[in-house]
Amino acid sequence: MTLTQRQQEVFGHLRTMFLAEGFAHFTIDAAAARLQCSKSTIYALGRTREELIRAVLVHFFKGVTAVTNAALAQPGSVSQRLIAYLETMARALEPASAQFMRDVATSPSASQVYATNTKAATAKLRELLDQGVTTGEFRPAPTALVAEIIASAMDSIQQRTIQHGSGDASSYKALGELIVNGVATPAHLVN
Repeated sequence: MTLTQRQQEVFGHLRTMFLAEGFAHFTIDAAAARLQCSKSTIYALGRTREELIRAVLVHFFKGVTAVTNAALAQPGSVSQRLIAYLETMARALEPASAQFMRDVATSPSASQVYATNTKAATAKLRELLDQGVTTGEFRPAPTALVAEIIASAMDSIQQRTIQHGSGDASSYKALGELIVNGVATPAHLVN
C-alpha cells in the first residue's frame, strides 16, 4: 500500500504515541482529535482499530529486526556478534515504554506479532550458537535450549521483570556475556 505524505505523518505519530503511552486505551476518535486529522485518514492505515495497532507493531518490530540483523552481519567473532546483537536489540527497544510492553503482553493480536518476532530471533540466536560450536569458539552445547533460555531472558528484560544495572542496555550486555561465558571454550571467554 502506498501512503500519502499526510498518512505517513499520521502513522509516524501513532507509532510514537503507542511506544510512549501504550495502545490499550487507543481509540480512532481520540487519535483523530489529537492528531488533527480525519478518521478516514486513520482508517486508510487500518480498516479497524486492531488492524491499525497490528500495522504499527509490525512496522516497529520490522525496524528492530533490521537493525539487529545488521549487527549480526558485522565482522567479528561469534561472541562479539552475539553481544552486539543483544546490545543492538536493547537500543532498538529503548523507545518502547513499560506501558507499551504491558499492552503487547495483554493484547492477543500484539502478542502474536511479538511471538512471531521472538521466534525469529530465537532461530537467529540458535544459528549463531551453532556457528560458534562449529568454529570451536563455543563448546558443544544444546544450542536449541540455550537459544530458548536467551529468548525467555529477553522477554523478561523487555517486560522489565528482570533488570541489571542501569536498564535494558546493561541487562542485554550482561545476558550476552553470561551466555557467551557459559558456552565459550576457555580461549574465547569474554572479560
